[in-house]
Amino acid sequence: MNYDGVRNFLRSLDLSQYFEMFKTKGYERESDLVDLDEKDLDDLLITDPEHRRLVLVASQGLEISPEGALLDFLVANGLEHYYENFLHEHRDMDMIENIDTTQARSFQELEITLPGHRKRLHRAVTQLRKRRKLSAEAEDPVATGYWGKPRPLADAKNDFLCIHAAIKGVGDADYEQMLEFMVDSGSDVVTVEESTLSRLRLEHLGTVKSHGVHATKEKQIYRAMLRIGREEIEIEVMGETYNSLGSQVIRHFRHYINGNRHIWLKGTRDDPIAAKPPPLLSSSSSTSSTSPSSSPPAGVTSPSSTLTSPSKST
Repeated sequence: MNYDGVRNFLRSLDLSQYFEMFKTKGYERESDLVDLDEKDLDDLLITDPEHRRLVLVASQGLEISPEGALLDFLVANGLEHYYENFLHEHRDMDMIENIDTTQARSFQELEITLPGHRKRLHRAVTQLRKRRKLSAEAEDPVATGYWGKPRPLADAKNDFLCIHAAIKGVGDADYEQMLEFMVDSGSDVVTVEESTLSRLRLEHLGTVKSHGVHATKEKQIYRAMLRIGREEIEIEVMGETYNSLGSQVIRHFRHYINGNRHIWLKGTRDDPIAAKPPPLLSSSSSTSSTSPSSSPPAGVTSPSSTLTSPSKST
């Protein structure tokens, strides 16, 4: 069994020390990690409160990677022995759907020689095509967010819109950090906790003046890549006491929000970041950022309406 999905999940949280325990307890695939609860963490012998919080938050609505979806497909059809072969030839579900199972060459490329296994793959690909045809009109969300309280706002009265997203340096394929972000439409910037920024290999762009409610401070600006679901966009980020996504990122997507969740959908217009990149920031530049400790961020703002947090008490 390939455990890369579990290993990468824990590594993104800086909790690799629990990998052997997850493996021992039977967590073999990414899909095993979706929506873990308190009892699951008890079974995994995770007692540190902060570690429990990180795992619980990251597992809620966890987006399965293409490699994870491939492994689930193969396991469901009894073909997991060929996982490494598929990684080299057909590493995502779109490629699997296009496998021509009427041609012997397709099986030879995957080194599937047993007639029974060939028939099994043919049947699985046929069923996959039928399912995808039925759901062709249904739009797959990029990611799913939720109402919650990020750690810096744990004592807030109401919940905030939150989303899990990964951040890394531009061109850095080796390391990314999965974080819980607050959606802050009242700001135009992306912020990341200073302690996290120090661990990322980000390109320094310059200094800006950040205008808060009570004071103006100089902030360092960095270039980074942000991944929400499978969508990646280049962003500029500055250090703060909390993680937040501002309007520059929010406008890249369409949104559906109700009292339980926040659905992120692909945008229908040009990405404002890519279409009109902001000028390189310097010491004379300025930006606006409101600290949640002094004034909580507004709800997501669409061109025609403002959506605010439902009344929820702690």
